[in-house]
Amino acid sequence: MSSKKLKTALVLAAGNGTRLWPLTQNRPKPYLPLAGKPIIGRIVEGLREAGFEDIYVVCKESEKDMLSYVESLNANPIIQKRPTGTASAVLSAEQVIDEPFLIASGDHVMDYSIYKDIVHSWDGNNMVATKFMTDVSRFGVLSLDCGKVSKAVEKPKDVNEGFVNLGLYVVLPEVFDDLISVGVSSRGEYEFTDVLEGFSSFVTIKPWMDVAYSWQLLDAFDMLYPPDYIHIEGDAEIDKSARFEGPVYVGSNVHIGKNVVIKNSVIEENSIIEDGTIIEDSYLMPNVRVGESSKLEMSFCGTGAIVGSNVRIEPSFVESLNLNGKHCSVRRELGSLIAWNKKVADDTTLEGGSLIY
Repeated sequence: MSSKKLKTALVLAAGNGTRLWPLTQNRPKPYLPLAGKPIIGRIVEGLREAGFEDIYVVCKESEKDMLSYVESLNANPIIQKRPTGTASAVLSAEQVIDEPFLIASGDHVMDYSIYKDIVHSWDGNNMVATKFMTDVSRFGVLSLDCGKVSKAVEKPKDVNEGFVNLGLYVVLPEVFDDLISVGVSSRGEYEFTDVLEGFSSFVTIKPWMDVAYSWQLLDAFDMLYPPDYIHIEGDAEIDKSARFEGPVYVGSNVHIGKNVVIKNSVIEENSIIEDGTIIEDSYLMPNVRVGESSKLEMSFCGTGAIVGSNVRIEPSFVESLNLNGKHCSVRRELGSLIAWNKKVADDTTLEGGSLIY
């Protein structure tokens, strides 16, 4: 452990989150609510608990609501003028940080005590957090030699398991000089991972998730909370005949009618679930309305979506989807994805993998 104290953190939160469509149609990925609290809020809270005093958050200038929220957390927003990759995002802080600092991704969900763990393990040199996983197809993978990074490969095609880059680093301010010389990657971006060679590694076994798709927001909720977790905000209006099977979160100013059943789902604020409806393994963003006697399974509704009465969403195994113009592997049971402010008419039956936009 280094004798130096880490007190400064930089959170990278200017990404688009395009694969999280339709939940990110009207708000950036770090600002998505997770059981009532934006992901970026959970991150800043975890950093405070780990002892960080000066927290900077790299944002897009166009995301006014998130900028205001970051300021409400007593964190300092930094505008990334050219969103051209993680190296560019870190360089946005070059003029304000002149001491060792932690870098965190603004859209990862985890046991946030990992921040405290890496601080206690920091050896005074550049360091990256990693975790061994048996499926590394979606991640950057690190080759380690005597505890140091010898190579970093993004989404390797010929590797099944390995040490995944968690997008969490402790770096010396000299890293800014290294980043200036980083070239453009095959993805057309300036990647922070190009400077990882020689970094010390910090290995964790604690829960961690990169929430890339809508359905993984529910996976993240299930990861953070035990099966018997049921939380209902105090101003929610719940009929006494409604039934809940955890984990369940019901947000502020939610109305739940007679004989409603909610199983392993999140209902964010200002939503309405009418009489006799069943919501199972689903995630409803704020201001969603579901009519009476409907059944939603494994479905994900964007802000302001309206699902009519007597609607059936029947999940099935989905191999892949085209999300916002990108081909995405799914390979799981899935119901429907319903976009921001879109409506599903009464008496409609939707098949698994249906996109309403």
